[in-house]
Amino acid sequence: MIRLFSATDTTFTTNGDVVLLPSKAKVKKADNGDYYLTLETSLDYIDSIVEGNIVVANTPTGDQAFRISNVKRTKTKITSKCFHVFYDSKNYVVPYSDVVSQNCASALSQINGDADPLSPFTTDSDITAVNSYTCDKQSLYGAFMSLLGIYGGHLVRDNFSVKIKQSIGTDNGIIIQYKKNLKDISCSEDWSGVCTRLLPVGKDGVLLNAIDPSESIFIDSSTRYDIVYTKTIQFQQDIKREDYPDDTSYLTALVSDLSTKATAYVNLNCTPKINYTLKANLEKLTDIGDIVEVRDERFDIDMMASVISFEYDCIAERYTEVVFGNFAKTMEGFDNSVTQQTESIVKQIIDNAFVDAIVSQGVNDGWKYRRYASGVVECWKQVEPTVTWSEFGSYYKGSFAPNIPFTVEQVYASIDSAPSVAWIGNADDSAVTIIREGNTGSVKVNLHCIG
Repeated sequence: MIRLFSATDTTFTTNGDVVLLPSKAKVKKADNGDYYLTLETSLDYIDSIVEGNIVVANTPTGDQAFRISNVKRTKTKITSKCFHVFYDSKNYVVPYSDVVSQNCASALSQINGDADPLSPFTTDSDITAVNSYTCDKQSLYGAFMSLLGIYGGHLVRDNFSVKIKQSIGTDNGIIIQYKKNLKDISCSEDWSGVCTRLLPVGKDGVLLNAIDPSESIFIDSSTRYDIVYTKTIQFQQDIKREDYPDDTSYLTALVSDLSTKATAYVNLNCTPKINYTLKANLEKLTDIGDIVEVRDERFDIDMMASVISFEYDCIAERYTEVVFGNFAKTMEGFDNSVTQQTESIVKQIIDNAFVDAIVSQGVNDGWKYRRYASGVVECWKQVEPTVTWSEFGSYYKGSFAPNIPFTVEQVYASIDSAPSVAWIGNADDSAVTIIREGNTGSVKVNLHCIG
């Protein structure tokens, strides 16, 4: 039964204001993504299908509320794309909330409690990992999604209940087989997120060579293709200076943590995301994350996979489309769900891998460098520049030319030593800016460039 409620209702245990008899009512739901109802009715409901009202529809996870929006009327029908009430969180703002060393449930509760106006949502999580997060003038929706990115896991939306769970789905022994319940199947590959070479950046611009400048600033995957898929990622690090006895120990901890996170990121993203879209008669499927076995001898497919999105017909009460394959995990959810069975189907995987090897290295005007087969040049040097300092508020500011002997696109700079507090303001191939306390004493700067 599909029911209509007023815009201000938050409980849906009655028949509502109107019981709808729509000509179309299909729910689209994706893991950590879209969740909406496509509704189509006759003109009989022209006074009811209005912006802001709520449609409650039967879904595989029970009755769910969807907010009417994007109403279109023709001579014969009314259509609307109704978004799950979870997206009401876009209408609430968190002026400021500082989450310090809390698990996910506590972080959700604090952010939700700090929203303005008063939030109608309840929150919970089973993720015990501890993290920190500062929310400043962000929508409640944006804060929820930020926490999802920080803690990982899966977003569970149940009317005005919002949860982030470590894992979702069940294995009900569902088998989808050609000539039985499988009607159609197609495969798509997404290479947009593939990364086989990563330049990770940590807290305060820390790079992997912060302890030893001769170390590479890259993490390379053992999975290789004809071209190198290179990315730069800024990683969040909840490591504090006061927890370590000296600067060296602190910096070592940052580099070690950065290396761990970067390696895990590369391991997760070194292969394309492979999704299968199928049309089948499915009776035991319950929600996103459910495990299904797919058999189709035409394509030599016999594999276990997880449901990552579906389309459900609320009128016929059956699935009309199911997509399964890789979970769209956040970078903290490092479990790589691409199975060997799936990988064997991907035509683009190259057995004879191309290796981006070092073809030359040496020293040029004091700069140590490496040149790679792909054409990338990596160079580094420690400098003690002569800088003219000028007042910059309560600090001093100065800049110097790095005089890089190669053409580069990215310049990374960090303070090696200084007589007082100092940090890098900006760095490129023409100038490096330093901001510091006091204007006496020299500053040593580590430069690392990529071109």
